Amino acid sequence: LFQRAYDVTKAGNFEGRNILHLPHDLDAVARAEDMSRKELDESLKKSAAVLKAQRAEREPPGLDDKILAGWNGMMMRALSEVGTAHERPDLVSRAIRTGTFLRDHMKVGDTFFRVFAGGTSAVPGFLEDYAAFGNGSLSLYEATLDPSWLDLALWSARTLADRFWEEEEGIFYDAGPDGEALLVRPRDIMDNATPSGSSLAVELLARLTPLSNEARFASIVDGVLEREAGTLQRYPTALARLTVAGIRAQAPMLEISVAGRGDEALAMVQAAHGTFHANRVISGGDPNDSRVAGLPTMEGRLDTTPRAHVCVGQRCLEPVSDADALKKQLEDV
Repeated sequence: LFQRAYDVTKAGNFEGRNILHLPHDLDAVARAEDMSRKELDESLKKSAAVLKAQRAEREPPGLDDKILAGWNGMMMRALSEVGTAHERPDLVSRAIRTGTFLRDHMKVGDTFFRVFAGGTSAVPGFLEDYAAFGNGSLSLYEATLDPSWLDLALWSARTLADRFWEEEEGIFYDAGPDGEALLVRPRDIMDNATPSGSSLAVELLARLTPLSNEARFASIVDGVLEREAGTLQRYPTALARLTVAGIRAQAPMLEISVAGRGDEALAMVQAAHGTFHANRVISGGDPNDSRVAGLPTMEGRLDTTPRAHVCVGQRCLEPVSDADALKKQLEDV
């Protein structure tokens, strides 16, 4: 019965060998065998258990269970933004767990490591790792208004600017100056299955520029975009993430500042994520926290009750104090 269901024959079903697969609907198989679907499922389950026991006697293939900082940083960002936009706090919680692990196990002093395996961190991080972790941390700040994540995003940005940016050449390198000695220091600007470190770094610095007083962030962004302008015009799909960063840098800024904490403030944060804008900046938090009070975007907006301030370019709207009113404002922007 198992052989008939999974198309196993003496001659083999693929180049003389048998590849287990289900060529027919199991309901049709049950009818052909004159048995109920439940009886068929139970029979196949027993046969599968026999095969599994036999397979367990073989040496299993090696398991690649290492944790990569850059990939997890990108996942942090995705979970944060999707979770907030689609009202999935469980996804935001997963992003927090991921970020907490990276912070506690892969950041040692001022060094961020690329790999965690066997209980230890190894390999000093590349540009991609710092930039992806920074973007993920910034998205978590925008989702939670917890300034500790903004601190990590700023640390990532400052560190990658110090370690990977070459001012004289106007480029980012993928490896730090203290990495393995190579004939040529590696650098790849192209975006492939994952964004390049340069694209992620430019995006992080562009996102942080309104939230910091560091002029070099904007200077680096402008420098990279100017240097790569010709390539971006000719081959935008080859530098897709850098193209997105360029669009962001050129678009009018939609600035949403939410002063306050608690459910009311987070409801307005949820509303702020409900619409797309190419250059949206979300900031805020407890106005009594010096890290929040010192943000350029919070100047003059440290309300004692939760309130959202929306500005588009140089035009600012009336402050609102509930999520529905904020949604309405953003729909009309």
